[in-house]
Formats: sequence, structure tokens, C-alpha cells
Amino acid sequence: MKCTAALFLILFAIDAAGAQTAPQSSAAEIPVVSTYADLLKLPPIKVDGGITIRLGIEARECPQWGGLLLYCLPEGFELPLSWEDGENRCGPVQVFIQKEGDNAQVRARSKSESSRQENADYKHCKFLFVKPFMGLSTGTWHISVSSLSGVPLGHLSAAVTGKEFHPWMPWNWDWERAKMQQSTEVKNTPMTFVTQCSSGIALPYWDGMQPIVFDDKSLYGQLKLKHLETDKLPALVPQEPDTGLKLSIVKETTDGPILEVISDSDIFISRPDHHFLTRWWVNGESFIPQQKSVLREGYGKVNTGREQHLRLLFDAAKIGAKTGDRIGLQLLYCRNEWSSVDEIKDVKALFEFDRAAQVRLTNRVEFVAR
Repeated sequence: MKCTAALFLILFAIDAAGAQTAPQSSAAEIPVVSTYADLLKLPPIKVDGGITIRLGIEARECPQWGGLLLYCLPEGFELPLSWEDGENRCGPVQVFIQKEGDNAQVRARSKSESSRQENADYKHCKFLFVKPFMGLSTGTWHISVSSLSGVPLGHLSAAVTGKEFHPWMPWNWDWERAKMQQSTEVKNTPMTFVTQCSSGIALPYWDGMQPIVFDDKSLYGQLKLKHLETDKLPALVPQEPDTGLKLSIVKETTDGPILEVISDSDIFISRPDHHFLTRWWVNGESFIPQQKSVLREGYGKVNTGREQHLRLLFDAAKIGAKTGDRIGLQLLYCRNEWSSVDEIKDVKALFEFDRAAQVRLTNRVEFVAR
């Protein structure tokens, strides 16, 4: 697989004394949009250097531990060969997030070593940039967008509610077991060993500098321009399972089930702990984990494929279950990895520029704890 970019994201909170002051926006309120047509109907907003943008938001509220996406659709923006170190970037603009009544400002510092291929011609392409807002705690949060020179461009207030939500959580790759049983195969494909976590909450990772590309004239676009007006905008977390990503149980063992993931397109299969999130049910009731600092090991060799087998070494006690309980499991595929829903987190992510930041939801499967 050819990798053309490596990006690093550090999310952190800083106190008011050290924070860059968010612009006091007198600009228009950012509207809720659900399709590209909704975005295209909005009046363009002038930005520095002759660039115009259209801004939208996925929704005006989300539950705690959930989140929203902010959309930025620019015109006249030339994708740089490399991004300068910057904070809060969402394509050609910057985003500020602050909780009402809180002196701390949440911001994102992003660094890109290389954002695109040097010989690639993207002048005829359209780009959609997205920036996530994560529901760290209940209350009202203020989101403002400004140009890089500080001119206010848009603003809105988003509510993080205490409504019931089934959070997503990571799982672990049992690399020690994998080393001991490297020859283990199912249906002629290698099997990876995974174990659940008992805590930790995460969401798909979006950078704000890696765009979704639309193109009819070359191989760089993931989506065609002629379908732009009819397509739905990406959601932070899809609501419906992807019919092209199937999760099933091929065998049950005393240690736990052997899972099979079949995709109609290539997915990363080398590190399921980096590219899949999980959520669990016990006898039909959602398992709600506690948040904690989630640590991961560095990235290794990257492989892609359309079929993956996962040996789940299941520990019922980690999700409050016992022998005989009926266990439900659903997976969320995160092509560009995931990040912890936390104020202070160091996340390392690996990207290919010419691939969509796919987030795909599998069906739900069930098995009985042994």
C-alpha cells in the first residue's frame, strides 16, 4: 500500500492565560445541513486570498460522549504540498471551541509532514473539510470559525445533553498471542487475536486538514462531482449499518468467538485495535463504559484486504457479564483511526491522502458467554 501522509493530532485544553483568544464573531450563525446540496445552496463567505467557503454543522446537539461534524466547503483554495504547523485548522479556516462559563478553551494542534503527492494535480477538484466536535461534558458549547487572520466567519452554540447514548470503545490487539500463533489461519486468511477493554470511550478521528476529494477528471477523487448534489454529508458516526461491511461469527470456542469481517472494498486489516471501535450489549442491555486515558502502541506494518478473521479472547467480567449471558457486539470501522473522547490526548494517525476518511458501521452479532 502506498502511504502519502502521516499526520499527528494533539487535543488539549489550556487555561485562559495561555490561550489564543477566540474571535468574537458577529458573523452569521452556522446552519444545520445534511446533504451537499444543502451546503451548495448557502451563500458563500469571503475568506482571505480570494477564497470563499460554505459552512454547515451536522446538528445543534449531541449526547455526552457523542459528537458532531463541522463542514467547510471551499472554492478557490489550493491544497498545499505541506501544512504549516497550525492550531484548529479546518482547511483554509480555523475553528475555536469553548464551553459556556469555562475559562478553558479546547483546541487542536495539527502537524502534517506531507499532505499530498507533489505530482498530483488537484486544481479541478473540489474539497470538503470536516472538523469534529466531541461531547466532553454536558452543557452549552460555543463554536466559532474565523479566517487565519482572525476575521469572524461563522458561529453557533451546540448543546451536549445527558440523553442516553451507547458509547464506542476500543479493544486490544493481543500481539503476544499473535506472535506465538502466527500460522493460525481461517479460510486461508491469517487470524488476529483481540481482547476487550473494560473502559475507555472513543470516536472516529477526523483531522480537519485531510479533505474528501471530488473529481471527474482524474483518479484522485473518492466521489464524483456529478453526484455531489445528491449525496449525503458524512456523519461522525453512521446511524445505519453498511451493507458492504458484514460481521459474523464463524465459530464459537471456550475462549470466545472467532469473528469474520467481510468488506466489499479494501479495509486496513493489520491493526484491528487501531481501525475498529466496539460497543457491547449484555442480555440486550447496553454496556456503558467509564472513560479513562487510552494508551496505544505505535503503528507497525500496514496491510489492506477485504476479509479479516478475529479471535476474540472474551472476558465476560470486563463488561459486567457472566457465563450464560447473551452478548451483543457491533463494530465501527475507522479508516483514519480513532481518538479518545477526552480533553488531553495524544493520537498518532496514518493517512493516505487519496482515500476517503471512511467510517463504516457493521451489523450486530450475538453469542453466549461461556
